[in-house]
Amino acid sequence: MSWEKFKESGDLKAQIEGFKSYRGCYPESVHAARIYPSRENRAWCQERGHPPM
Repeated sequence: MSWEKFKESGDLKAQIEGFKSYRGCYPESVHAARIYPSRENRAWCQERGHPPM
């Protein structure tokens, strides 16, 4: 266990790819807490046809 700062927003891509691996397709939409919609995450989602968060 660590008490160091950790920004979870970097996990979004891995979570969506995990969903795709499990279900065989990307989710219809992505809903996330305010920490996740970084410029990088929004661009990544849009490249894959997801609407912006």
